[in-house]
Amino acid sequence: MLHFSSAGRRQPDNREKSQGGESESCMAVLNNFYGDGVKWHDVACTHEKPIICEDTEGHLNFARQTFPNINIP
Repeated sequence: MLHFSSAGRRQPDNREKSQGGESESCMAVLNNFYGDGVKWHDVACTHEKPIICEDTEGHLNFARQTFPNINIP
């Protein structure tokens, strides 16, 4: 498993699950959400965030179908 640090908090930390919420099975780049700058964090997959995917037609088509309201060129 890949681990990374964010302002002293090792990620992934599954914070939401430990507080009675959903498991944090997805990753997101958060812009100073925890006062730690722009950092990678694990997040629950129910949070809608901008996505980053490899520029392959299969991934792009999946993203287009999954998120029809987002303009993906």
